[in-house]
Order: sequence, then structure tokens, then C-alpha cells
Amino acid sequence: MVNECHATFKVTYTVSTPCNAIVYGSGYVPLARMIRYGILLDVVGAFVIVVLVKLLVPFLR
Repeated sequence: MVNECHATFKVTYTVSTPCNAIVYGSGYVPLARMIRYGILLDVVGAFVIVVLVKLLVPFLR
């Protein structure tokens, strides 16, 4: 479950979503900035998923 949830946070790739591809193609946002914020979102997303799983797993038992 954690792997499936974390797969949705693959915003690091420039063409991972149509929105990212449009922004990258427009040239308004440099590639380095997209990668920097994408990695930040991946780390924050992974942290949120781990915290939520640790909080919700006890309710499943």
C-alpha cells in the first residue's frame, strides 16, 4: 500500500504529468527548479504517507 501511494508522488520527472509537461515545454520554469521542488514534494509526500500508515494501522487490527 505504501509503494502504491508513494508512486503518485513522482512529480520529480518533468513529463510525469500533463501539467508538468506543459510547464516544462513553455520554458517559464527552469528544469533545475522543477527538479528541486519535485524532490521536496517527494520527501514530504513519503513522510506524510509513513505517518498516516503508522497512525491508521492500529485501527485495522
